[in-house]
Parts: sequence; structure tokens; C-alpha cells
Amino acid sequence: MGCLGGACGACPISYLLPNSFYNKTGLACQTLVSEGMSITFLPSDASKKELAPLPADRPTGQNLLRYYVETKRCVACGACSSVCPQGIDAMRGVRDAINGGLKEVAERFSSCVVCGLCATVCNAGIRPHRVGLYARRLVGAFYEKEASHLLNRIEEIRSGQYNAEWNTVMSSP
Repeated sequence: MGCLGGACGACPISYLLPNSFYNKTGLACQTLVSEGMSITFLPSDASKKELAPLPADRPTGQNLLRYYVETKRCVACGACSSVCPQGIDAMRGVRDAINGGLKEVAERFSSCVVCGLCATVCNAGIRPHRVGLYARRLVGAFYEKEASHLLNRIEEIRSGQYNAEWNTVMSSP
């Protein structure tokens, strides 16, 4: 059983609807089944490349290109963006990577579920989802972001704001 909500990216498909000449792509858990539909399950991440290691020093945009050299082959065709079930402009993310925009790439791919559909349609052999995942790892490991909403919630808990609810939960059978 999978996530059933498009959060894990483990069920990419290609499908053909009756009376249509063009294959479509999507996540099986988010695709409405119709009579006469032909479905092919695709590997969720067909890339064989190892996950790039985190550097010892604070990274720059060049770290992306060091491990994902193929990114430079992007011809800006937009195919990767057109198949993304999350609506990510993957092509723009790849272009940001080429231009050294590490934080921009990480932000653009923040909702990526790493299904790999973008890679299945890339004629240049780029794995945009992998580039985005690596950018997210780099930014998360080296660039501090103050999570003010989390700090506020911690203060609310410390001040006893949720004590009544906690006691109710703890006294339940």
C-alpha cells in the first residue's frame, strides 16, 4: 500500500485514453481511471547515479554542476515541466542550477515527490528531480532558516497553552 495521495512519488504512470493518440503521464494515485484506458507503470526513479555527498565546506551553485554535469545539456524544451504532477517548473529549476542559483533550485523543488517523471521525458538525460533533491539537501544542511512558526509553537507549549488538551489525551483509555 502506498501513500494514496501523491506524496511519495512511487507510482508514476504513462497512460493512453481511448480515442487519443498521445500518451499522458501522472501519478497512479492521482489519475482518474476511465473505461478503455491503457496504463503502464514507470520506474519511480530510473537513475542509477549515486546520491551526491554533502561537501565539507559551505556549498555554492557549482556543487550542483560538479555532480550533475549533464544539467548543462538542457535545451529548455519544457518537457520536464509539462509532466510534473506537482506543477513544478522543473525546466526553470534546471536553468537556475546552470546559473548557480542553489537556493532558487531548492525552493523551486520544495514540493518535489521525486517520482522521476521529469527524467523519463528528458532527451538530454538530465534528472531534474535529483538536481532538486541535492539542492534541497545542500540548502538544508548549510543555510540556516529560522522557523519562526516552530519557535512560536514551542513557546506556546512551554507557556502551558496546551496543558488542558494534553491532560485530556493522557487520561483517555
